[in-house]
Amino acid sequence: MFSETKQTGRHFYTASDAGNENLWGKLQYAARIAVDEDGQATANALLEHYNKTQRTLSVSGVHGHPQVRAGCSLMVSPELSGNPLGNPCVIERAIHRWAHGRYSMDLELRMIRGGNPTGKLARLLGWNDWADISTMTVKSGVAVVLNSIPGISNSREVARLSEGTRVSYNGYAIVNNVIWINITFGTRGETGFVISAVLEPVSGGGAVASVDQIRYVTSNGLRVRSSAGGTVVTTMKDGMINRGSLLIVDTNTAPVTKRIDGSAATSQIYTWDRVSYFQLEDDDNPIPDVKRSGWVAREMTDEVPRSVTSKSQVIRPLNTELRYDRQSDMLTNARYIHNYLRSKGWSHNAIYAMLGNMEQESNINPNMWQKNSQTNQFMTNNMNAGYGLVQWTPASKYIDKLPNGAQRDDIDRQLQRIVEEVETNIDTAWQAFRHTPQMTFSEFTKSNDKSVEVLAEYFLRCYERPQNVAEKVTTRQNHAKKWRDVISKLL
Repeated sequence: MFSETKQTGRHFYTASDAGNENLWGKLQYAARIAVDEDGQATANALLEHYNKTQRTLSVSGVHGHPQVRAGCSLMVSPELSGNPLGNPCVIERAIHRWAHGRYSMDLELRMIRGGNPTGKLARLLGWNDWADISTMTVKSGVAVVLNSIPGISNSREVARLSEGTRVSYNGYAIVNNVIWINITFGTRGETGFVISAVLEPVSGGGAVASVDQIRYVTSNGLRVRSSAGGTVVTTMKDGMINRGSLLIVDTNTAPVTKRIDGSAATSQIYTWDRVSYFQLEDDDNPIPDVKRSGWVAREMTDEVPRSVTSKSQVIRPLNTELRYDRQSDMLTNARYIHNYLRSKGWSHNAIYAMLGNMEQESNINPNMWQKNSQTNQFMTNNMNAGYGLVQWTPASKYIDKLPNGAQRDDIDRQLQRIVEEVETNIDTAWQAFRHTPQMTFSEFTKSNDKSVEVLAEYFLRCYERPQNVAEKVTTRQNHAKKWRDVISKLL
């Protein structure tokens, strides 16, 4: 998307999906927008709308009807749609023909994703949009059937179903972020509730390949356990990870539904996921973002949306340190930066390496001022202090070059400044001689053959250049590895 004025010329806003470009090649959409329109939000919205696979259907010579026109919708039979429940379609093109006393039509149709009656649930479960979930099977282990949903009323076990048992779908409910499916089973038509994770569709496309899921802690503190419902992991003295902390769900390990070990028979049943998380080495050795694993209650977490972050979602509270209890907010900004710089040709690893440094400098908050090392107070509006994503020091070398009326905490302005530094090396931003073998800033941004750890050290030594640099390498490398592990699973 681009806007244009005589005074400033053209300003471009881009959004892209590198993963789909690698699969299908590049399909480009371009349009001019009004100067006062949010170009980045528009680009992100159009990407979300068009960046998806679609099923189409062409039919010719069918019996004509004058009310069937482009833009109308109709239901396509199971035989034509490949969906046992049928599927609604939008008519993209309609040609009406009158010849030899016969009225016929040629139609081009686009199927509506998840348009079948259970399509929404199929998408929630990560299954094929076209899956027929009217009949499902127990996919592994044993499915525990409850008479009611835990958390709504006192529930009790009514049956256990073995692997391969077929059940009929009646409906679903989401309680405490867990999807419960109401089923009919057995020869007597008994009913009950099971957790969705133990079922899979019988036909209609089946489940899609499993994907890693990123979640974050929603409770004020979350205990990590050595097993589902087991003892608390004691890496940290209180065994807790903070609100907003990021979690990578291990989708190769089936979730477990059970109470906490040793709890009363009437206590709440939880769904346990095996996850990786990022934590200090321990209380006495505070190296951040060491990757660990354990089991957590899903009810205390929520899923990070896979949709691309738009500029309107960027978090920029004045002098708020996001990394302590707002990692999920920090991720929102990190994903926006990743998308922006990918559109400028940066490699994934270069972006992860820079994000690892940004986290330490500013918590990836574009409205962060440097702290006074003596008083531990923020030096707000002190032009000799550091400011912004990379803590430009003095702040004046960034702020004084802003156009009139520009907001200094505008994340696009700060990212554009970094891009300009790559192109022109403003204020000698990158000093290649400080690390060997030498690498230019431009070479850094395009590096695909070096690890995030190596690139994080290059950015630290050649760009940030703090005092006692050797002591800071491991921390920034750990941050960079975290962003690689998290963001790569959301692409």
